[in-house]
Amino acid sequence: MKILITLLFLSLFSFSQDGNKLVQVTINNFQETSNHEEVVLRFINEPHWHTYWKNPGDSGLPIEFQYSIDDKEISHVEYEWPTPKLFKEDADIWAYGYEGTQFFFHKISKDKLKDAKKLNLKIKWLVCKDVCIPGKKEFSALIEGGKLNWQNDTFSPDKKSLSSYIENLPQKIDLKDSEFSVSLSHMKEPDVLDLFFKSSKFRKKKKDSTFLIPFPSKLVTFGHELISPNKARWKEGNIKLDWVGNYQEPEVPFPKVGKLTSPINLKFLVQDKDKAYVISRNIFEIKPSSNSAPIKKKVENEQDAYSIGWILLFAFLGGLILNLMPCVLPVISMKLFGLIKSKKGTHAQLVKHNLVYSLGVISTLMLLALVIILLKQGGEQIGWGFQLQSPVFVASLCTVLFVMTLNFFGLFEFYTPGGRSLGNVKIENSTLGDFLAGVLTTILSTPCSAPFLGSALGFALTSTSTIIILVFFMIGLGLCAPFLLTCIFPSILNLLPKPGMWMEKFKYILGFTLLLTLIWLMDLLHSLVDSETLLFSIYPLFAFIFFYFFSKKKISKNPLFLGALFLAMGYLGYEFYTTHRSSVELSTSSSWINWNENITSEYQDQSKTAFIDFTAKWCLTCQVNKKVLLNTDKFSE
Repeated sequence: MKILITLLFLSLFSFSQDGNKLVQVTINNFQETSNHEEVVLRFINEPHWHTYWKNPGDSGLPIEFQYSIDDKEISHVEYEWPTPKLFKEDADIWAYGYEGTQFFFHKISKDKLKDAKKLNLKIKWLVCKDVCIPGKKEFSALIEGGKLNWQNDTFSPDKKSLSSYIENLPQKIDLKDSEFSVSLSHMKEPDVLDLFFKSSKFRKKKKDSTFLIPFPSKLVTFGHELISPNKARWKEGNIKLDWVGNYQEPEVPFPKVGKLTSPINLKFLVQDKDKAYVISRNIFEIKPSSNSAPIKKKVENEQDAYSIGWILLFAFLGGLILNLMPCVLPVISMKLFGLIKSKKGTHAQLVKHNLVYSLGVISTLMLLALVIILLKQGGEQIGWGFQLQSPVFVASLCTVLFVMTLNFFGLFEFYTPGGRSLGNVKIENSTLGDFLAGVLTTILSTPCSAPFLGSALGFALTSTSTIIILVFFMIGLGLCAPFLLTCIFPSILNLLPKPGMWMEKFKYILGFTLLLTLIWLMDLLHSLVDSETLLFSIYPLFAFIFFYFFSKKKISKNPLFLGALFLAMGYLGYEFYTTHRSSVELSTSSSWINWNENITSEYQDQSKTAFIDFTAKWCLTCQVNKKVLLNTDKFSE
């Protein structure tokens, strides 16, 4: 009976949804003008799942469209995106996005289609409900006589209904300051501005939405809109802005009170009943702090709705539940095997192993909390699990899991300096092994944590540094709580079955669950990098890793032979890292002219714009900037 309970406990796992199945994307030509070919894309989200607008809000990522002709990236013209919906999520997180069916309309210049053969479109999105899952889609069209002939996943557009749909898209509108005014003033907080808006033209906002939806800006990030409750013949309110211009290249310092040397351009969607309008405003001065207090929420303190005590409790419970999740199951199982072995050891040894393991869990979470705090202070928009959007991080995690899978299937064993094997049924945990098990458990828990930690993490990531540290500490405490409990009540170990051959056999079942986790992460990696990269780097790397351990066990232990295999693995890993440490595709198509003293006046006389690259070959940062930014097709356009 004990064995059955243990098997049931260890074999629980679930599968993640596919972001490509949750959002169906199809395409076709819409209409033709004298200068453009117009394309329409249809997005159909699964019920209760949403994608994101250009400004996703407090979390999420916008939909991305990237066109290329004959493998050269091109720009396109967009109709305004459909008016997004406001999603108010746990911990007072606001997001702007789409549910159900939406259409996007693009214009491709006919000049770019001349003498071309093929057009490609790559789309990326993030789809969210309780968890967020990335998705991607690629379309291709043959260019025949300047016309687009789409090759995959087309639909038949109803031009009459789509024309009506276009009429309801947001429209650009010019308004006088007396009809819509915006001003910026300093707040008492550093690097924070307060935006006050007032509208006499539009006064009735859409139900369950905001009156203003800001477009994304490189200089500021936007807080939540606060509307005055006054029933007047105008609509007014304010939004807090965090200045992030300090982190631009070149740096844009926080503006001082008074006239600005360069105006700040802000763009908004203004919602009036069931219609939305696009309004732009240039801010030419920063006013001193207003004597009148900013409009406040009905709830004076967010902690009234989400008490810190409850949030910390949820964080602890969420961390506790993570012990049952498939992502951490194999590592947790290794620790359970250690506990079963430790039944014959002393209480002091048990306490030591479990405390070191817990230290690995909590210290990793504290390091992650510190990184998030530093990134937030640097102006980044941080969301939980976003490290899984890094190809290098995901590839590294896949490699670690692949090595662990080979270990579980008995192809090799880890050995500690004392000669004890680690990672199989003969395990007798070393201090280093316990600590690393805690680190790996924490890293692998990220993909599984969102359903149980959504409220706590959302609250933490939008709160102060102290709250972030407290929440992450409680998650770690919950994750290692079962093992700490055995230190206080060692009699709990009697509930576990006795060591035996069942452990050897069950190790292969755990290896299978680990393999399923690896397959899911590889699918995620497929959405981040192209198939060619995987074919010529990651897959050969896995093949060399397998052959290295297989050779060491079955063929030869010659150090030169094994060293050559190890160097081949290192080369493949380095190639992948150097290719994908930046998401920008490199190109050398930009053409440059050597600078001379007369060229500035020459360009000024012809009213031309020039970009001067003042650099030095010894400047490593300058050379990196050249490769990832200056020498790209997008920059040359």
